[in-house]
Amino acid sequence: MARNVYGKVCAVFGGSRGIGRAVSELLASRGGVVVVLSRDSDCAALCVNGLQRATTCEQHLSLSCDVGCYTSVQNSLQHIQNKLGHVNVLVNAAGVNYDNLLLRTTPDEMQRTINTNLLGPMFTSQVVLKHMLRDGNGVIINIGSVVGMKGNIGQCVYAASKSGKMNTEKCFEKFVSGEQTNSYRGVT
Repeated sequence: MARNVYGKVCAVFGGSRGIGRAVSELLASRGGVVVVLSRDSDCAALCVNGLQRATTCEQHLSLSCDVGCYTSVQNSLQHIQNKLGHVNVLVNAAGVNYDNLLLRTTPDEMQRTINTNLLGPMFTSQVVLKHMLRDGNGVIINIGSVVGMKGNIGQCVYAASKSGKMNTEKCFEKFVSGEQTNSYRGVT
């Protein structure tokens, strides 16, 4: 994240806690206009209040969004575009994990994990990429996990979702870098 983000619109999905919050704080400290997106609107608002105090930027924004729901992602990104303009930096940090053996994991827990950890980054990237390709610039950052490469006891579904996410990133990177078409699209 060494790029200059001053004045850039930075959408951080899962930006209210953990790694996502640390990324939100870093982007804000470097002059980015940060939009914190979380299912927990109170937590997102609390994070943005802290960002506004720390940076004196009043444009930081909090939004409630379920990253595993395509309509929620579309609506949130449309709201950002209407209020701040196109997203220049997209961070996919939202994630869920239900530590449990596969035999004890409920279908609902499996679905939520796959929707949030795997489909969510696909949804967000698909929506913002259209503008990034047209504008010829933009950055997409996906937060992964070593568990996606190595696995872990009690994290079968989580590992599968993170492994799928990493392989999706590889395919996505080849597309946006122009590797298959011998052209650089300006998106990293």
